[in-house]
Order: sequence, then C-alpha cells, then structure tokens
Amino acid sequence: MAEGFAAEAERLRTGSREHLGNMTDNLTESRRQLVNTSSHDTAFRGGDDRFKSVENRWEEARFYLTRVIDDNILNLDLAAQALEEIARRYEDTDTENAAGLA
Repeated sequence: MAEGFAAEAERLRTGSREHLGNMTDNLTESRRQLVNTSSHDTAFRGGDDRFKSVENRWEEARFYLTRVIDDNILNLDLAAQALEEIARRYEDTDTENAAGLA
C-alpha cells in the first residue's frame, strides 16, 4: 500500500476470524453461564434468609454484568468487521497497483 505501509491481508483475517471470534465465543459462553445463575437463586432464599439481603444486589449485578458482556461481544464483532474491511482494502489496493505495473 502507498506511503510505506504494508499488511498481510490473510493475517488480518486470521485475527478477525480466529482470535476475535474465539474471544466472542468465550464471552458468549460466559454470558450464558451468568444468565443461568438466575435458575439457582434459591441460595438466597435458603439458610434462614441469611443471604436474602444481598439477593436484589446480585440480581442488579447480574443485569449489569450481562450488559457489559453484551457490549463487549458487539465491540469484538465490530472490530472483526473492521479487520475484514482493512484486509479487503489492502487487497484492492494491491490489485490496483499490480494492474498499474502491467
């Protein structure tokens, strides 16, 4: 590419698909497990109401943690799309430059 910059499009795609994709998969699984904790809220109701006072705080924390994970999943998806677009632009520029040399 012009101005002395260079990139390997395939490595950008690997970063997009494998690395960011794996992170997204891990966050998705973490989100699933966090949401599943709602089916185990009986811990707050057992034990002579020992933990009843923190039940609402945990529900609130779970809600916000889920939002944070959702935001991070979205950001990783957007980053992956950006890497794909950068790779495509590098390839387009290389093709144009090669055509100009022919």
